[in-house]
Amino acid sequence: MNRIFLDTNVLLDVLLRREPFVGDSALVLDMGFKGMVELYATPLTFATCLFVARKSLGYANALEALKILERYIKIASMDSAQLHEALYATAPDFEDMLQYHAAMAANCSHIITRNEQHFPKNGIMVLSPTVFLQSPLAE
Repeated sequence: MNRIFLDTNVLLDVLLRREPFVGDSALVLDMGFKGMVELYATPLTFATCLFVARKSLGYANALEALKILERYIKIASMDSAQLHEALYATAPDFEDMLQYHAAMAANCSHIITRNEQHFPKNGIMVLSPTVFLQSPLAE
């Protein structure tokens, strides 16, 4: 089964119902809920989602939503190796490099994000939710 890494913006699209992105991001999550793919994210993703979503949803509601998502999303670990790689990467976004190296370590086949330009073009396929849903994996 394909392992799909979810970037923080994809989860925030769903949690905050951000238009026009929520539809495709929710469909990607639904594929994981149905067992069509394995979903992965990092603890950093959950922390960032809680920090951002609490402002709109309130802390308790945001935490409950993340508890539900955690039932379906496997946690990709982050360690000193990923930190080292991200610190010395030449990519424009440090947080995305942490995510990239965690996805690599978890053997994910795809990273789903709306910030495709922040990720390296080699190693893992990096796709937007919209493009991913048009791929053969989504059929």
